[in-house]
Amino acid sequence: MAKLSDTAMKQTIAAQDPRSGVGLLVIALAGTVLFHGGLLPFTHGNTYDAFIHMFFGDSYARSWFDHWDERWYTGFLTISYPPGTHMAIGTLSKVMPLRAAYVLVQLAALLLLTIGVYRFALLWVPPRAAGYAAIFLTLSSAISETVHFFGQLPTTFSLAIFLNGLPYNYRWIAAGRWTDFGAAVVFGAATTASHHVTTIFGAVLFILPIGLHALTATAELHPIEPGQVTSRKQRRVWLRSALMRFQPPIWRGLLLAVCLLAAIVFTILPHWIWSISDPITQVPIPHGSRANFLERTDLGFIFFVLPWGMAIIFLPYAAIKTATTRLWPLGGSLFFCFLLGTGGTTPIPRAILGGAFDILTLDRFTFWGTILILPFIGLVFDGLINGRSGKLITQAFGRTSRGVITSGLFIGFVVSAVVPAALPLVRPTQPDFIDPAPIVEFMQSDNHD
Repeated sequence: MAKLSDTAMKQTIAAQDPRSGVGLLVIALAGTVLFHGGLLPFTHGNTYDAFIHMFFGDSYARSWFDHWDERWYTGFLTISYPPGTHMAIGTLSKVMPLRAAYVLVQLAALLLLTIGVYRFALLWVPPRAAGYAAIFLTLSSAISETVHFFGQLPTTFSLAIFLNGLPYNYRWIAAGRWTDFGAAVVFGAATTASHHVTTIFGAVLFILPIGLHALTATAELHPIEPGQVTSRKQRRVWLRSALMRFQPPIWRGLLLAVCLLAAIVFTILPHWIWSISDPITQVPIPHGSRANFLERTDLGFIFFVLPWGMAIIFLPYAAIKTATTRLWPLGGSLFFCFLLGTGGTTPIPRAILGGAFDILTLDRFTFWGTILILPFIGLVFDGLINGRSGKLITQAFGRTSRGVITSGLFIGFVVSAVVPAALPLVRPTQPDFIDPAPIVEFMQSDNHD
């Protein structure tokens, strides 16, 4: 069954024009500008983190090399956080208002992320399915929640850079071109400048699967034909030759891992020096993503149900494809993220993460899982609109039923993307605005300061 499914997928990829997904990518980019770009000027002020990132950006705009900012508490080192997105905001704030700079950098992150999802999906699925994956990134409730509810700029920006660099990782492991190696390291360093956690965990959740994917492609170049290996001696000869073929990509993968680790350390070296020398001891951080979602349904809604949104109904399809096709490395990573994203609902995430369970915010795994499922969603919609599944539905129930199913799923994605953006209107994330003018006037008069 797996061999037949793989063969069908390869034939589909070969039959499709590589440009067939580009038009869908353009639609996805336009949708990102219209939907997220249209909402950002109105929603960013209601998010949890946007003002924090603007503060960092303003700090770099005031002094590029003085990392001590006395305006926060009793003083604060800006190198305690990777600087990439904040430096971008600080630079743009020289020519536009600070809030406009934040909105522009966030929108740029979403556009790069849309392209990155398309390029990442192309490693696994046909071009048209990759195009649909990009469209449903735009309509992802996880993206909408991250951008319009949480305001997590480094999360989107770092993942955008990271995904755009993954094709170079794949080509280096599979083919060994040094230009791809250099590009993979540069993209890894740029990702780290925005958020080092994305690079560290991405190496396991994204690079490892495409490395296994590259090894699978290597094995497919020399398959065992029926009757080829008929004796123990022939089996030993074939196994020896197979190991010889696998050695170069494995060594290339190990070299890439070492160089990516060096790039992570070098890119934000001041941050590592601070984290080692800072006298503060890390204590468990209370966070709702580690709760038992069956007991705290409100937290389960925010950190699990809402980010998964419509994507969760495609998990059974992803499980079937994981078990029967060459997409098993991608599916394995997807379901690993799904499991860790359940927080304290089961004891499994704590058993896997150990002491890190009380420090990490586990909603990041749910977020990454919603990205990993996009190639599977792209396959579903490609099949419904252009492929065999759509034809089977038409033959069995008629063209109208096919249209109702497809449009119903699409409308579901639209609704699930709008809900997180509108949620702050129901559940405010910021206190009411306080006019600072009277306070400033008081402090400046009669030596009150």
